[in-house]
Amino acid sequence: MYNSASKHIVIVAAYTGTMSNINPLGPPEVPHTRPQPRPEAASQYEPSAEPDSLNEHVEEPGDPDGLVAAEEHQRWLDNSPAPSAALEPQKKRRWPVVLLVAGLLLASAAGAYWFGSRKAAAPAARQTSNTSKAPAASAKTNPPVATKHYDSVTYTLGLDYPAEWLVSDTTAKLALSSPGVDLVDSGGAKVRGRAVLSVQNKLASIPNYPKAPALATLVSDKLTYKQPTAVQRAQTYLSFLTFTGTSGLDRLYVTGDTGYQQGQQIPETDIARGNPLVGISFELCGSNDCTASSQPAISVQAASWKASPLSKQLVEIIQSITLN
Repeated sequence: MYNSASKHIVIVAAYTGTMSNINPLGPPEVPHTRPQPRPEAASQYEPSAEPDSLNEHVEEPGDPDGLVAAEEHQRWLDNSPAPSAALEPQKKRRWPVVLLVAGLLLASAAGAYWFGSRKAAAPAARQTSNTSKAPAASAKTNPPVATKHYDSVTYTLGLDYPAEWLVSDTTAKLALSSPGVDLVDSGGAKVRGRAVLSVQNKLASIPNYPKAPALATLVSDKLTYKQPTAVQRAQTYLSFLTFTGTSGLDRLYVTGDTGYQQGQQIPETDIARGNPLVGISFELCGSNDCTASSQPAISVQAASWKASPLSKQLVEIIQSITLN
């Protein structure tokens, strides 16, 4: 039997044993749980069969001090593979790919630079070669010609002509004669001759013009005057005539607004309309002397005429004419 005092002691003792682990000043104690092992490491983990001498609570349920949980967590960490070891092979495998891509880029850049520099250098070399040869060829075929200016009071016009040409200004005509040059006649033979450009007032008939109409041995050229005046047209035709119906070139005339196709007939009346009448004829030099006032007329080869230096000089004279 026990009295009421002993009953209270027993109750206090019971409460004391139950609350011995509670800290009234700290946070409530969090129950300990065992961490779950990683799936890949589950097969590697096996609990030790021998009791741990450091853990006196192995067989006590609840593991109130967390020693068992800490020990098992440490054992799980020891058996888990290191993350750096698993990732290291992947890092090592990236370097060959990076090096390969960098090598390909460098090779492509080097190839593009080599191809571009070689392609740019080739035209430059060709252009330098062409430009160095062009002046020499131009100077040989078209040497610069010194010119003079002449104003005719009789025919009220002015013109420029090569300085080595001869000028004769009379009431019959204004004549400009070239020095002796090599020409090819209508038969293909080389001869020594000269060209004579004449300016005359309007004529009723053309001396030595054939009764049958002359033919255009070449297509007429349209020339532009360099400094036309108010009483002068801006452009004119230069026509090429043959009197014998062959491929020879006997005369050239300034025909104003009228041009002709090759083989077309040219009536005398078309030529006589010229005012002033500007014509070109060819003369044969006797004994290589081309200074005489009168020489026999010749017919030159039409096919090679336009490419001759003498043809270009005559065109320059006609284009320089200014009418007053």
